[in-house]
Amino acid sequence: MPDKKVSGNNLTVQKPNFSRSSSIAYIILAIVVFVVFAGGCIACNVPGCGKNSEDQNKIEQEAAASYDILGEYKGAVGNWTAIVIGPDANSQNLVQLAKNLHNGDPEMRYAILDAKPSDFKRWKKNEVTAEDSKMETWNDKHFIAMINQMFEAGVAYWRLEFLGTNVAAKFSDLETTDLE
Repeated sequence: MPDKKVSGNNLTVQKPNFSRSSSIAYIILAIVVFVVFAGGCIACNVPGCGKNSEDQNKIEQEAAASYDILGEYKGAVGNWTAIVIGPDANSQNLVQLAKNLHNGDPEMRYAILDAKPSDFKRWKKNEVTAEDSKMETWNDKHFIAMINQMFEAGVAYWRLEFLGTNVAAKFSDLETTDLE
């Protein structure tokens, strides 16, 4: 059906032919476009695009193992923070904790323990000198992993590396994980 022309006072206006069904179709199309765009925005992880990036960070924090900071020390290579993971720790949430720690401070190295040494000062000294056989034996049982910068073929990268030789079975499936 052709468009209708309305004339009056020497002015001619051409009205488009909108039927009720085509108007409804345009409204439905507009709603679909809005829902797809808004839904995509909410589902994306782009900062400032919906709340999902904040929600994802919260989920990652909750999925990470709990921990306490023992203290910092100067190691043979760089600065370190010693942490003790909580009893809820397992291989999966330990990897998430490592990612969170590294993202929070990308230049810090971490010693991850599952128990607090009786003498932290003595433990720190041994970490630099490796002269205390009792501390070395203690480390074999309780020094679970470290977050450290590694070098391979001249390329530097950060990694969570499993260490303990006599570590509890709950960490037996812990694998070395690149953090970058």
